[in-house]
Amino acid sequence: MAKTIKVGYTPWFERSPLTDGSGPLNYYGWNEIVHFDLEKLDTWKDSKVGFMKCPAFVKYVDQIWVVRALIDVEIEWDKSNKVLLSNLPPMAHDAMVKVHWGDFDPEVDKPIVALNTATLFYADEEVWVDFLPPWNHIDPKFRIMPGSFNICNWQRPVIPTFEMLDNKITFKRGQPLAYIKFRTRDPQDLIKLVKQPRTDELDHIVNSSVSLKSYQSNISWKIVTGALPNKQRPKKLVKTEPWICRFFRKFIK
Repeated sequence: MAKTIKVGYTPWFERSPLTDGSGPLNYYGWNEIVHFDLEKLDTWKDSKVGFMKCPAFVKYVDQIWVVRALIDVEIEWDKSNKVLLSNLPPMAHDAMVKVHWGDFDPEVDKPIVALNTATLFYADEEVWVDFLPPWNHIDPKFRIMPGSFNICNWQRPVIPTFEMLDNKITFKRGQPLAYIKFRTRDPQDLIKLVKQPRTDELDHIVNSSVSLKSYQSNISWKIVTGALPNKQRPKKLVKTEPWICRFFRKFIK
């Protein structure tokens, strides 16, 4: 039977080892100030096309949200010196822009880069998150790297990572970078996003998941698929108010 499944999400700025760990550039609060609340893809909101009567189409696009750039930033790949430049101050550059050196050959390949515009998703039952290219907002200068994993078993932030198809790219605040889609066992299920604050508990769970890959990369996929249980996660991650609190708040209003 179809049901509504709650998915928690938290803006997730990843601290950079290249900046002073105790300084403000590594404090996640700035991300929460400028973070966009996730909004559904509304390209066909007022459309009258025949596809709007097709359940296969409507159910698919109804579960898609848009990930947007947080700040204006220009990046440029210096082919001669094999280094990525930006218009950000040096320490902000180190915190915001990450080159995936291990994922490409700088002599022959196009650079793989991540923007620290991350979001953490988690659920208390089986839900898969799909990270997709923004097909209705394609910028031909970059190509998003897609991915998918089970956010009930595996908790790690989703970070827009892309292949640079042009040596110079300008991102504007609010520009769609990627789409997020959720899948459950029943395609009729509805997803309700619940924005939650960053906590020490979430920090510990995420750091445990991310650091595990450094010790044995292939073991993480066993946890994602449920072949190996994740002993780290608590029974409940998506926190909601008791119904009595919601009732009285509504009553007072």
